[in-house]
Amino acid sequence: MSKMNDDQLIFCSNCDYAMSEYARDQLRCRPDSIVCPRCKQTTLDRFYSLGSQKHTNRREAWERGEICGSPLQVPSQKGNA
Repeated sequence: MSKMNDDQLIFCSNCDYAMSEYARDQLRCRPDSIVCPRCKQTTLDRFYSLGSQKHTNRREAWERGEICGSPLQVPSQKGNA
């Protein structure tokens, strides 16, 4: 198995569980039929990628204390804090 880079990870839009895109692609079923292994509330087709708009929105909501979880810092914001 190859080494995972940050840009190869996808995250649950409910609990920020991380999964590699490779692992997702190896599943032999539709992404909307499998839920997050941690929270059991979000299907794989609703996971987000680093730097996506969903990631940015989720990080901002987390910084305001509106959501639980722990979304990573958005890559374009690194060093700006």
